[in-house]
Amino acid sequence: MPEEEIKVKTNNKRLILAILLLFSLLILILTSQSFSSTAIKNQKEPELNYAPAYKQGSPELEISALSYLGAYLGDDNDPMILAEKNSEDLLPMASLTKLMTAIVAYKNYDMEEKITMGPKVNDWPDSSKRFIHGTSFKISELLRALLIESNNDAAMALAGKIGLDNFVTAMNEEAQKLGLITVHYDNPVGLDPSSKKEVINYSTAKELLALMKEIIKNYPQILETTSIPQYDIKTTSGGYNHTAISTDKFLSDEGERLLCRGEPLKIAGGKTGSTDLAKKNLILVAESPNNHGYLITVILSANDNFLETKNLVNWLCESYEWPEPIENILQNGG
Repeated sequence: MPEEEIKVKTNNKRLILAILLLFSLLILILTSQSFSSTAIKNQKEPELNYAPAYKQGSPELEISALSYLGAYLGDDNDPMILAEKNSEDLLPMASLTKLMTAIVAYKNYDMEEKITMGPKVNDWPDSSKRFIHGTSFKISELLRALLIESNNDAAMALAGKIGLDNFVTAMNEEAQKLGLITVHYDNPVGLDPSSKKEVINYSTAKELLALMKEIIKNYPQILETTSIPQYDIKTTSGGYNHTAISTDKFLSDEGERLLCRGEPLKIAGGKTGSTDLAKKNLILVAESPNNHGYLITVILSANDNFLETKNLVNWLCESYEWPEPIENILQNGG
């Protein structure tokens, strides 16, 4: 092979090696810059924590309810318990039962299906007397009656669609799936037992908190419905049946407001419950005092569930520091 040709080939190899080397260096530089940019970004954008912090020296919380719980639910969907008393004690839940009734209905029924009221709709002591035999309603309308005005007839009609025993079994099975191991449902309404054969519906404040967390995450339509102050219930033909008014006075009574440091908290939903044995219960979901996440309270076995909730919320607002969201600080020029 001529000497000049060998030289050319050698030079070409050297050129190719040089190009490959430069290309490798360029990749290393770009990769290094990418890692540096990520590190800088992570330094500039730390994970924000809006969880409240307890103020040392806060006054003692005095609530007469047999059991209560206050919790903060942030973006991680892991409730932070801020205050509690007897939160693992089994107590009658009354119409807080209807939250599970709604879950089972949503999981098993088409909301557009209709249910016709049976001949005995008004022939029992706890009937609302608001439905007429033979009148039909969409399941979605019955759920509104169930959750807004805590209508017992709506609960029984929803359960009756697949049979009362089957429905109650589905309620208890759903509770087990959610890890609510001590809760028990004997009926879809929350009624006190009328005979020795019946068992009262019972739960704990902690398990009711877990149930509400499930609703917030996977059944937002249930939470939204419980935030409606009033709603006109209609038949399947579109005719007016009656107006359902919320049993939650924080929603339906203009004279009742849930305040935090003098400012009203927005109610996201909740459920009341009341029987002779259960006394007065209330689970409430409100926007947190810093408008980031939720403040959830559970009051069980109280003489006045609304007053006790006010006292609990007031204490939580005053006894914890609530970090202000960064967007508020930027808007205010901080």
